[in-house]
Amino acid sequence: MKVNLTGYKDSLFVTKSDLFIDQEGLFYQIKKTISKSKINHNVWAVEYLESIKDKTSYAMSPSEVLIHRYGFLYYSHDELVYKPIIKIPNPKYFGVRASDEQLDSLFEIMYLNEENPYNVPMLMGEENVYDYVEEERGKQYVKSLYK
Repeated sequence: MKVNLTGYKDSLFVTKSDLFIDQEGLFYQIKKTISKSKINHNVWAVEYLESIKDKTSYAMSPSEVLIHRYGFLYYSHDELVYKPIIKIPNPKYFGVRASDEQLDSLFEIMYLNEENPYNVPMLMGEENVYDYVEEERGKQYVKSLYK
């Protein structure tokens, strides 16, 4: 199955789509959200991993490898209620975190799709994003005390 591995900077091109967002904030369109395409995040991830010659065996799905090893954001939608499903890198696996560029791109596409980013569960694997955000805020606070 042939997938499109082109990264797009223009968010208008990928509205109403299931996506991956890379560390630089580029959008990779998996498919249009309301589509009968057989391509999904795992199919796309296999093609991408082959294109970068990653033949390493991981104890996780191909899309989880892209998320946790290479730092991609996963953006999809529940088919029944059309709510966003977002997965971000869990730094406990490979030390990779979501970049500011990625988060900017995520909020931009959610705005264009008329979605509220503050009312969406973001998944990191074993912990959720709110624990991650609170941990980061705590680290930044401690650092500010010693400046």
